[in-house]
Amino acid sequence: KFQKQLKEMELMLNNNWEEKAKLSEEHERQMQRFREERERAAHALEEERQKRLRLLQEKNDLELSLRGLVDLVASLEEPLAMAGESHAWLKSHRSFRQDTEALTQQLNLVHVYKHGFDEDLKLWGEGAEAGDATLQIMGLGRSLPKLEKLRKGVEKLVQLEGQCVSDACGLDISVKRAAVELEAFRSKVQSEIREETEAESQRQGTLASEQIAQILTLIQKQLQVKLEELHKLTTVEMGQTIDMVVTFSEGLSEGEVTKAVSALQALISSPILAMPAGMPQK
Repeated sequence: KFQKQLKEMELMLNNNWEEKAKLSEEHERQMQRFREERERAAHALEEERQKRLRLLQEKNDLELSLRGLVDLVASLEEPLAMAGESHAWLKSHRSFRQDTEALTQQLNLVHVYKHGFDEDLKLWGEGAEAGDATLQIMGLGRSLPKLEKLRKGVEKLVQLEGQCVSDACGLDISVKRAAVELEAFRSKVQSEIREETEAESQRQGTLASEQIAQILTLIQKQLQVKLEELHKLTTVEMGQTIDMVVTFSEGLSEGEVTKAVSALQALISSPILAMPAGMPQK
C-alpha cells in the first residue's frame, strides 16, 4: 500500500518537474523573443535617427537642425536638461530670422538712398566739368537731403546688424555651453554602465547623446556661417561715392557752395557711414 502511494507521489513530482521545466523553457523562449524584438526596435530607431542626422547635414539649414534637435531630445526616455533650452533656441532663431529679414530690407533701402545720392553727385560733377555753377549748385542742393537720408538709413542698418549679431552670438554661447554639459553627461553615463542588463538601455542612451552632440556641432558651424553672412550682407561700398566728393570739391571757390561742400566732405570721416566693418574709407 505504502509502495503504491510512494510511486504515485514520485510520479506526481516527476510530472510537476516536467511541467515546471516546460514552463521555464517557455518563459526563456518568451524572454528571448522579447530581447530580440527590443534589439530590432532599437536598431530601427538608431537607423531612423542616423537617417535624420544625414538629412540635416545635407540640408544644412539652421532652423531644420534646431527642429531636429528638439525632436530628438523629446524622443529620449530619460529627459535631458537641454529639453527646455532647445525649445528656447528655436524661438531665438525665429527672432533672429525676423531681425535678419528687417536688416535685408533696410540694406535695400540704403542702396536706394545711395543710388539717388550718387546720381546727384554726378550732376554736381557734370556742372563742375562744364563750368556751370548753376548746375553745380543744383546737384549739391539735391544731394544734401539724400545724404541725410543715407546717413539715417545706415544708422538704422548698423542698429539692426548689432541686434542680429547679438541674437546669433547669444544662441551660439548657449549651444556651446549645452555641448559642454552634454559631454559631462555622456562621461557619467559611460562610467555607470556595469551590468549586462543595464548595458542595452545605457547603450541606446549613449548613441542618442552622441547624435545630439553631432547636431550641436552642426548648429555651431551653421551659426558661424550666419555671422559671416551678416558681415557680407551689411557691407556697403562707399569708395566710389567718396572719390566723387573728393574730386568734385577740388578747386571750388568760397561762396554759396561752401556749406554744402563741407557737409558732403564730412562723409569721408563719418563714423556712421564708415560702419559696418569692412566698409572702405578714403
